[in-house]
Amino acid sequence: MVHTGGNVTEVAPIVNNYAVRYSNVILSAKTMLSWWCAFGLVSKFVVLAWIAVLTIAVLSSRTAIRRLTSSLKAIFIGQSPTVLFFVTYTIMLLVTSSTTAYDPIDDRLLSPVYVAATLVLLKLVSDLLSPTQLPSAAFVRKVPAVLLALWLCLPLTSVAQLTRSCLRNGAGGYNTKTWRESGTVAYAKQVLSTNDDVHVHSNGQDVLWALAGMNAASTPSKTYYRSTKSANQLGDLVGRWPPEGEAYLVWFKNRIRPYSFSVEELEEVANIVEVARLSDGSIYHISVREAAVQDSSHQVGGAPSVGGTTTLESPSDESR
Repeated sequence: MVHTGGNVTEVAPIVNNYAVRYSNVILSAKTMLSWWCAFGLVSKFVVLAWIAVLTIAVLSSRTAIRRLTSSLKAIFIGQSPTVLFFVTYTIMLLVTSSTTAYDPIDDRLLSPVYVAATLVLLKLVSDLLSPTQLPSAAFVRKVPAVLLALWLCLPLTSVAQLTRSCLRNGAGGYNTKTWRESGTVAYAKQVLSTNDDVHVHSNGQDVLWALAGMNAASTPSKTYYRSTKSANQLGDLVGRWPPEGEAYLVWFKNRIRPYSFSVEELEEVANIVEVARLSDGSIYHISVREAAVQDSSHQVGGAPSVGGTTTLESPSDESR
């Protein structure tokens, strides 16, 4: 069976060992710490100040351990749904990411627990640093509020920087200036999408769907996504790819996926002729190579055609 992926990314199991589990735990911890402590100079100062205040608050009372214990119990009891969601989701993510090859743990995957974790943290700090449990000096009671205000400025700075970047370059993903001005997308949209009889394959089929409104098949995968498990053997594609017999390949240079066969590898099992070369990719005419037939008998010259009847005209220089 040839796994081309279609429009769905296939994942595969990974080796579930100590190194993988440890790596995922570290990634989760670093990601969560980055929410409340960016690793810059200002952030380190704020974190150190927080630690100093907490240490003073705990050590200044003989009942510090008891207060800490009672605060934790109050959180587990009073905020049990929040704590339960945080613990359950985090454990589930750690287990699944250690047994299945998908994206590394990051802000996106941990975002569902951000609010829950922040609420629990603020509740704990509030209980420990409440005015009734601190020395009576007014300036000591104001320190937590000042530090909290400084801490809240950190995400505000990040949001401002991200907003400026989005206004300048686009919102992200495929909605960026680079992708919107892609010469390869423009060529495919102007030339290939105008003919319903043309079959298209691409290493960026999602790009073509989003920006050109085209349905394209994915190029064959060498391995599964983020896995070393083999998805296809190159030799098995001889005489079978492309399945339509003849088609076009839209290849993006900046969309190379490490788990897909490269153009050079695909040239070993199919007839591939470059039709157009653009700044960010190339367009190829591809056809099935029979195992018992020499490559030269299937080379395509001149203007590309599909089925020997449809000829495509190149777009104007402006569109390139």
